[in-house]
Amino acid sequence: MIGIINPVEYVQYKPRVVLQSTSRTRSDEASLRSVLEQTQRYLVDQHNDDFVKAFVDETARNRIKYHISDYIKEQRGLQFSMPMEEVISIVQTEITEMGVLQPALDDPSISSIEINGPGEVIVEQDGFPVHMTEIRFQDNDHIYRTIDKMLMPIGKTLTANEPIIDANYRGFRINVIMDVTRGGVSTGSPVVSIRKFPPDVYSDEECIAYGNISVDISRFLADILPYGVKTIIAGGTNSGKTTQLIRFPSYYDRLIRFFCIEDSEEMMLKGKTTYQDYPNIASVIVKEHDDERKAYTIPKLVKTSLRQNPDVILIGEMRDEHAAQQALVAANTGHIVHLTTHADGAKEALVRFLQLAGNNRTVASQIAMAFNLVLFQKYYEYETESGKRKGIRVVFEIAEILGFEGTEEPLINTIFTFDPNVKQFQQVGKLRKLKNKLITEGAPVEVISRWCE
Repeated sequence: MIGIINPVEYVQYKPRVVLQSTSRTRSDEASLRSVLEQTQRYLVDQHNDDFVKAFVDETARNRIKYHISDYIKEQRGLQFSMPMEEVISIVQTEITEMGVLQPALDDPSISSIEINGPGEVIVEQDGFPVHMTEIRFQDNDHIYRTIDKMLMPIGKTLTANEPIIDANYRGFRINVIMDVTRGGVSTGSPVVSIRKFPPDVYSDEECIAYGNISVDISRFLADILPYGVKTIIAGGTNSGKTTQLIRFPSYYDRLIRFFCIEDSEEMMLKGKTTYQDYPNIASVIVKEHDDERKAYTIPKLVKTSLRQNPDVILIGEMRDEHAAQQALVAANTGHIVHLTTHADGAKEALVRFLQLAGNNRTVASQIAMAFNLVLFQKYYEYETESGKRKGIRVVFEIAEILGFEGTEEPLINTIFTFDPNVKQFQQVGKLRKLKNKLITEGAPVEVISRWCE
């Protein structure tokens, strides 16, 4: 007899451990595989958002468990020797749980997970790398079974023809690499990198409390960004560049048209709670294709964005020559552009941009005319008073772009710096070149007097 489930009660469901049944028949095993495949297809077709989020979101996981229970109970003609509740519990666990990885995926203090072998799982917890010896896979096959679960919602599988897969979900991003014994490229073991994205944009108050920016930097950004100031956000891998970039729209009016461009879905502004009341956000991502004419790269998407009447263009990662050139075109045609790039400092970011965009005097002049600020952010480790190591992502420098000395030496006017010796932010200068722009754009007198010479 099919009972009635109250969804509200079900959200409070706590998963129980299901022991392997010693009396499970071969017929049961075959039926379980069939039901599992059917249920997976149903969830992908009907509840894909929750299905994807279930791996890192307990609330979504509970909703998926409810949908699984409901779906299986609606099926007619199922033949099992075991109780139907046990069947449902087995399918729920198989689909929604990641086994030894699940605690790390659920832990909000863990922002990334790297798997290098069955007993080599490194996480970033509270900003600091930790070897979690308590997370141990049985063998490489066990890792592959976990990988299969991760790739299941997007319908992909590691193969010798596709030994490296990037997958972007609403809760996390993964990169998986098959090992050489299966026709892949990693040696010894499959390699997995999981990066968890925050469900919302960090507010200024949260960034200040965390140590990413100071009160003065918060006020500076809020005061000047809305007046057409174009910014390059630079930093190393995993320095928080994208996290910083997606905070910028919060400084603008909610009806400003934002156009987001990136090669993998990381910004996801429309899914952030902060921007639920921002109705004028458009977002596109790169589409790969063997035929270059049918591929949509960042340069092509930047060019497309100019036909979409954008007020602000956000470019998540400027890596190549064509992307740099198109970003420069966009910024030089009156559009506000904020972008990220890999670099080890403020000056280094400008040198990289120049080299990518053409490395000549004309390009140097165009960069100096088009962009106003460079913000350099890096991952910083230090020892607390209690002797514990801690890692945070800090804005180390904000500088005004003045120009170039020839095509080699960027000229900048540093406004803010972070001193790691005293762990303090300092304002070391005021805006010079930007003053005329702020006046022209109608910035209040108090803003100009506060930040300009």
